Amino acid sequence: MIIRVAIIDPDLQFKARFTSAFSARYPDNIEVRWFTDPSILSGIMLQRVNLLLVEEGTQVDVTGLPANCAFAYLTEDSAVTSISGSPAICKYQRIDTMYASILALSSEKAGNIVSGGKNTASVLVFASPAGGCGSSSMAAAAAMRFARNGKRVLYLSLCTFSTSGVFFKGPAQSTMTDVIYAMKEGRGNVSMKLQSCFVQDDCGVYFCPGTAVALDMLELTTADKRELIRTLCTSGGFDCIIVDMEYAMDKDTRALYRDADALIWTGNGSIESGEKLARAFRSLEFLEEREDRPLTDKLFMCYSGFSSIIGVRVPELESRVLGGSPRYEHAPTAEVLKNLSYLSIFDKLL
Repeated sequence: MIIRVAIIDPDLQFKARFTSAFSARYPDNIEVRWFTDPSILSGIMLQRVNLLLVEEGTQVDVTGLPANCAFAYLTEDSAVTSISGSPAICKYQRIDTMYASILALSSEKAGNIVSGGKNTASVLVFASPAGGCGSSSMAAAAAMRFARNGKRVLYLSLCTFSTSGVFFKGPAQSTMTDVIYAMKEGRGNVSMKLQSCFVQDDCGVYFCPGTAVALDMLELTTADKRELIRTLCTSGGFDCIIVDMEYAMDKDTRALYRDADALIWTGNGSIESGEKLARAFRSLEFLEEREDRPLTDKLFMCYSGFSSIIGVRVPELESRVLGGSPRYEHAPTAEVLKNLSYLSIFDKLL
């Protein structure tokens, strides 16, 4: 996906900063043409442009723009969101925030955006039958580790009561409610709309805060979730998508698991979690035999907060164990995630 952007702004210092940052961060996503004189732009040239950005002191007749060309002003005031009825983007903000704004603006008129045709992402689903055993923490830690290793990673929480805002921070302009709306609305370029909803944490992981109201997640059917993952997977925006979700065994959810590259279960070594995991595994084996549709070949197991003294491993899953983590007593969430992210157990997944 390549967004063609034309910019009219005589500020050469801003030009140097913008082109340097976008060339480094999004070399395969944005193609920029820069002008200081608006009269140079021709109607023929604009036919090949997805977004026109103009310095706020320059007057533009937006009625003369091609139907497939979005428009916004560039402003130095972060509090200004529109000028003369047209959207405005602040010139001085985080580069990923500006990129999200460009995606959002371009998505409405994205008919002529060039697809990169590459970068199908790996999908790793963290969903455990043993609830409350650190599955979400393991998912977040894996995302952090892959990002540290240079991957463009999206942490996608599909949990009803998402904790993504606890794990990651960033200048979010959207929530999962906006993601759901983009999926349901279906207008414009849905892939670009979705990407514009995600922001990047300082650790490098892209994420989206949970829904404004937890019940909003109930609007997403399993079919919607599969389509959401497929759309993001083929968008070219990410190398890896970490999906964090509640475990279920209905037919549609099993299909979602089969779509993924791996399904990761988490246990804590307790007798209770071990029993749940063993029963779930036997159930999957039965369903596989009955339906002749493999799934357990994608299954991996990890232990969180495992005690070498009283911890109990699950015999049925022994050959699928990635590894485990010790207990981090009384440690804050950020410290626990940092420690987990330095474990090499996740490297087997990519």
